[in-house]
Amino acid sequence: ERAQAELKDLAPAEVTVMHRLRGLFSLQLDQPAEAVKSLEAALAVNAQNTQDQLICQESLARAYFNIRNFPSAIDWAKKAQAA
Repeated sequence: ERAQAELKDLAPAEVTVMHRLRGLFSLQLDQPAEAVKSLEAALAVNAQNTQDQLICQESLARAYFNIRNFPSAIDWAKKAQAA
């Protein structure tokens, strides 16, 4: 709860960076389900530049693939390719 309250005090770009980094770290720690939550949260804030959005989309494709959710993996890979 305290962490969520602290996030409310941050600018949207700062919140996005925190979510994106948490997602990328989760992937590195082989926690793809956690990565999905964080990366989708980063994209939902919609405060990233195009390159960072692409990183999130590619990472989401990989995370969904790792949890064997192949339809979502394909969707995110297509979004990343279209960017």
